[in-house]
Amino acid sequence: MNEAPSPEKRAQALVVARSNVPGGPWFVELRELLPLTVCLGPYQNPSIAQEDAQRIREFIAAVIRETRRASTQGRPED
Repeated sequence: MNEAPSPEKRAQALVVARSNVPGGPWFVELRELLPLTVCLGPYQNPSIAQEDAQRIREFIAAVIRETRRASTQGRPED
């Protein structure tokens, strides 16, 4: 039986900071879940792009954890 990847590992696959060309601007890319990649940027400073990408990964990992927790507990009463 295949286990789902950890929230952190899944977030790493979904959020990437990179430059399309050497020495060019950097972008934070949100990937895989939509037909087209969502690009945030451009960033002239790669460190800031990487920091923003890490913060977004942390947020997405938290959303995944919360979703998994909610799915195991059932739907809350409205």
